Amino acid sequence: LAPLRNDGVLIIGSGLGFHNLGAFFGGGGVSAEEVKKRAQEFDDGLEILLRETSEKKTSMVEKWRSTLPWSQFCHPTAEHLMPLFVVLGTVLGTGSGYDTEVCLEYMERISFDMMGIPTSHYIFD
Repeated sequence: LAPLRNDGVLIIGSGLGFHNLGAFFGGGGVSAEEVKKRAQEFDDGLEILLRETSEKKTSMVEKWRSTLPWSQFCHPTAEHLMPLFVVLGTVLGTGSGYDTEVCLEYMERISFDMMGIPTSHYIFD
């Protein structure tokens, strides 16, 4: 996808930092406080992943289930997190210099509580 970005194509990924609907609506036998704790730890881990160098970030993305805390809990299925990784694919490994700095200089994290559960969205310029 990097060549598309280099050609000026706007690439939009839409997803969510937390997508365990059972936990979101109070199911699964996990207390609301524990859900918040797990969601925050996942969200913070995602932020760390995005701020890594390209080489390390690529490895972490490939192993995101084992890299990110509470990944299986926060994303029982991956479809709401994959758009973020697709967007990352437009800058990683391009050799432009942009790829190694993307999450430090060009990323904006928008964090909010969604009915009490912390989650973030990211904007890359």
